[in-house]
Amino acid sequence: MKEKIIYIFWSAVFLITGVGLLTGYINYQEIPDRTILIIEIVASAAFVVTYFLAGTKKWGWLLPAFVFAGMAVDLST
Repeated sequence: MKEKIIYIFWSAVFLITGVGLLTGYINYQEIPDRTILIIEIVASAAFVVTYFLAGTKKWGWLLPAFVFAGMAVDLST
């Protein structure tokens, strides 16, 4: 049951973000770099927490965590 809630949560996050991008409510050019850095750090931490909540055998949750962490490091330099 816990895994279904996790999948529903992340599906809703990506769906809302995608609809926001397609309709123009979210425009990356208007978001300051500092805000994007914070969003990437929070997203990376959220994926690490999801990894531990879903069970440590679900290695797939670490890929987006490392991608967001790498993007945050690249943006901070």
